[in-house]
Amino acid sequence: MRKLATGTLLATLILVSVPGAPAAQAASDTGTFCLYEHDDFKGGKWCIAGAPHRGYKRDDNLGNNYWSGTQRKVNNGASSMKNTTRCSITLFDDYALGTGPTYYAQIRSQDADLTNNGMDNKASSLYMNCD
Repeated sequence: MRKLATGTLLATLILVSVPGAPAAQAASDTGTFCLYEHDDFKGGKWCIAGAPHRGYKRDDNLGNNYWSGTQRKVNNGASSMKNTTRCSITLFDDYALGTGPTYYAQIRSQDADLTNNGMDNKASSLYMNCD
């Protein structure tokens, strides 16, 4: 009798928690924005998690970050990017956000060669906006 009651209780808990699971997963699934050291998403990689819904993130100095597994700074070294977030990203060619040339990465986009957009090896800061 006890096994049946425990099994029934467990099944009830699973069924009760299933409807809430997708919403909880969606709320925490912010994606990532990644810069790559070379064209075609090769070489070093540096990523930042997406901001929460209706939030933003910024990094005023990419020189404080390093390509994965290296001591090479990300600053002025990115040649490609992938944006799997639901946020738009603006890269700046200066440490002060809002100055110098910029690059706009649309929501869920990628660019295998930043040369075509004038931002190859120029990104120094970024702003992430999640409306």
